[in-house]
Amino acid sequence: MSYIYTFKDTPVRFYYGTDVTALSVTNVSFSSTSSITPVKSLGKKQAYFHQVTSDAVIHNVNITYNIENDDPIANVIADIKNRGVGLATSSRTDTASFATTSSINIGGLLYSGLYLDNFSFSVEPNSIVSAQASFFTYDPPSGQIGSDYTYASPLMDQNFLHGSRSTTVLTPNAYETQVEDYDELFSIAYNFKAEYLPVKILNYRRPKTVKLNGASEEFEMSESLYRRVLYTGESRNIQFDLQAICCPTTNYRVRITGAQTVSVEGASAVNGVTTAKRRFSKFY
Repeated sequence: MSYIYTFKDTPVRFYYGTDVTALSVTNVSFSSTSSITPVKSLGKKQAYFHQVTSDAVIHNVNITYNIENDDPIANVIADIKNRGVGLATSSRTDTASFATTSSINIGGLLYSGLYLDNFSFSVEPNSIVSAQASFFTYDPPSGQIGSDYTYASPLMDQNFLHGSRSTTVLTPNAYETQVEDYDELFSIAYNFKAEYLPVKILNYRRPKTVKLNGASEEFEMSESLYRRVLYTGESRNIQFDLQAICCPTTNYRVRITGAQTVSVEGASAVNGVTTAKRRFSKFY
């Protein structure tokens, strides 16, 4: 008789470099997909016995978790951004193009060689900050769910970031003097996206290596003041700090240098406040 596992049997650990972190995960999904293509030819109506593989098997892991002060995925993003800057400079090294990987253990099911695909979170009033992160790998998972019930270490003191403690500052570029310091925002949202190039060669079922093509960041802030979008763009250096209720002296900080305003959307409804969402983007 097989055992029915529940959420209590699937603690999630995140591995990056030599660090092992227990995440406060609220939802996790994982899948493996094989690309099978039917081979069709003239004079035949069906292709039941003519199906071939057209690409490598890809494995995906998606997690939703409560962010704490010492978030390990923030370290992954920082490394990718540094490598992305290296790709854009003439003094870059060959190592700048090689993507960094991590691992995730889901109750004993281990996914290794994971590439961070997308990361996002939003900050709402009086709410814990919850993030979504998606990964992919060409390496098959090992182990089995239910074979590892324990955390490698306790949860990180449960210093969950909270919407009641956040600050956002926008500073101008070298040609402007206005500094915008916001203490009355309705919400903010952040999104990070990495782009990769799998290098495929003959006699290899999986890519020989995966290189980093670049990355992008998006930041959205909901405020009460509607602003125009300039034809020539509007550059801003964005910094926002998030804090946990229990530890207001420790910051989770995100910096975006040289972000451009891409859109402004205003909205108003009965029994509500009028808001304007301003979006910024930055490419590496």
